[in-house]
Parts: sequence; C-alpha cells; structure tokens
Amino acid sequence: MNNITICGSIGEPRFREVNTKTGTREIASFGICQNEGKDAQGNTIFAWYNAEYWMNADSKLKQYLVKGTKILAVGELKTEKWKDREGVEKSTIKIAIRNLELVGGKQEQTTTPIPAPVADDNDDDLPDFLR
Repeated sequence: MNNITICGSIGEPRFREVNTKTGTREIASFGICQNEGKDAQGNTIFAWYNAEYWMNADSKLKQYLVKGTKILAVGELKTEKWKDREGVEKSTIKIAIRNLELVGGKQEQTTTPIPAPVADDNDDDLPDFLR
C-alpha cells in the first residue's frame, strides 16, 4: 500500500493550469517543511518534501495556499523521471496529495483595530440570567 500522511508548513507554491477531459484543473506544486526535532548540538532539523495537489480551477482553496500555511496532507508517493540536457536520467519522489486540510498556521497581522463594545441600556432581548 502506497499511502503517506504528512503535517507541515508549505513553501512558496507554484500554480499552473491544465486542460483535462473533464475541464480545466489547476496544479499547486510546493514543498512541505516538517520539523524533525533537534540534533546533538541543539540545532533544529527540518525536512522538505516535494508535493503536488490537483484542484478545480475555481477552487477557493488557492487563496489559502501561501507560504507558511500549515496543512495536513494525505496522498501517495510518486516517482518522476526525466532526462537532463546531457541525456542523464534523473528522478525525484513527490507526494501526490489526494486530501488536503488546513490546520492553522501563518497569522496575518491586522491593522484594523478591534472596536470596543458599545454599552446598550436596552437589555430586553437578553435572557434573565444575563441581565
């Protein structure tokens, strides 16, 4: 069984459109960074995994796939082979993501102040235990 589940932060994604028999799809390619712990000297060890996620071209998920977003991805490992300019065969392994879930992550700083609560003397609409 070829199945992998990984949780980590995504690197800078690259998007490209592909026309298929069922319509236009968009492919998001990105790295997934995972904290592997610390080495003997106390330095943090990170591991990077290449990943690819196919989605509908009109998917609302694209706006959340930005560098630093934490995801939980389920997919399978795929080997990609090609020849370089000199004709040498190369290969890499990537995660073909089937299911992707956002699990929190990069928090944007807001410049909009949070409004203070407004005092309201009319509490007729409150239940008795809140008056």
